[in-house]
Amino acid sequence: MRVKRLASILLAISLLFGLVGCTSVVDTTPPTIPGNISKTIPDNDNTPTFTWDAATDAISGIASYQVRIDSDAFSDIGNVTTYTVSTALPDGAHTFEVRAVDKASNQGTAGSLAFTIDTTAAISLATLTVHFIDVGQGDSILVDLGETEVLIDGGDKLPGVVEYLNDYIDDPLEVMVATHPHADHIGGLIGVLDAFEVDEIWLNGDTSTSKTYSQFMLAINSEGAEVYEARRGNTIEVGGLVFDVLHPVSLSDTTNNNSIVLSLSYGEIDFLFTGDAEQQAESNMLETGILRDVEILKVGHHGSRTASSQAFLAAVQPDVAIYMAGLGNQYGHPHAETIEALEEIGAEIYGTDVNGTIVVVTDGITYAVQTEK
Repeated sequence: MRVKRLASILLAISLLFGLVGCTSVVDTTPPTIPGNISKTIPDNDNTPTFTWDAATDAISGIASYQVRIDSDAFSDIGNVTTYTVSTALPDGAHTFEVRAVDKASNQGTAGSLAFTIDTTAAISLATLTVHFIDVGQGDSILVDLGETEVLIDGGDKLPGVVEYLNDYIDDPLEVMVATHPHADHIGGLIGVLDAFEVDEIWLNGDTSTSKTYSQFMLAINSEGAEVYEARRGNTIEVGGLVFDVLHPVSLSDTTNNNSIVLSLSYGEIDFLFTGDAEQQAESNMLETGILRDVEILKVGHHGSRTASSQAFLAAVQPDVAIYMAGLGNQYGHPHAETIEALEEIGAEIYGTDVNGTIVVVTDGITYAVQTEK
């Protein structure tokens, strides 16, 4: 009886010491969060690569890392410290998260990196120069990208624009646009057609009984260029530039309201060229929802009160507004109402009557406005 009791005691003691001696420490401490997360961008800018410092865990060791983008589920990528996004991400704000998992299956709290994808800004663009040429009471705009030039209107026959263009046009002039057949827009184009070879000419199809219009059409017929009538939905594509025709849909209004209206996006910088489009044309474009915020607005109809409605300016919200008018012109352009409306939306205002020729230079990301005076 004593032997059995002693044996039981010895067994209990041995079991107790055995358990104490054999029990290992259970690791419940999460591994260290991976530090110094960084991002590199490839050429296409929307499949970034992320790297981070290795996590540490002295007891169990790191088994793997788990990553996720935004609200996606975490996915295991193995014991590596780099990860490349396989599916292109959309432009906008994103978050990358990574956490370590040790060999005891403990997960470290995720480290995160906020980042932005902007494929447009990453594109390296050549310098675009847009000249709002001082032609007095008229419009003439030269869009110049390398050896590609587009001329929108040419002012009146006098003073003309050929002398100015000689310093910029690398023959031929790829595209000429006559927004509408008023003399202060097409008169100077007659001299341009005589001085330069022109590949394409875009008209709105409207006519006039003026002598200037007759001379202009004779010059076009002698040029032998390709001639097109612009309608909403058309695009003018040349040398890396794409102009969208926003107006007219048809010739159903006054000569001014039948003006060709063009938009141009260059990288992140948007231009809107309105010719002499007035409030009726603006209303038509507003109804279709095709207008959007722009950086640079060529103010309609020389800054007249007949254009630049409150609703139109609210839709396009230009950072810079440029009107084209002659100093002391008989029409009183620009009208005070228009200037006040532009000031109310916070636009920076320039005019050829006070600033002379105005040049906008952009790399597609930023822009600068240069004035002659």
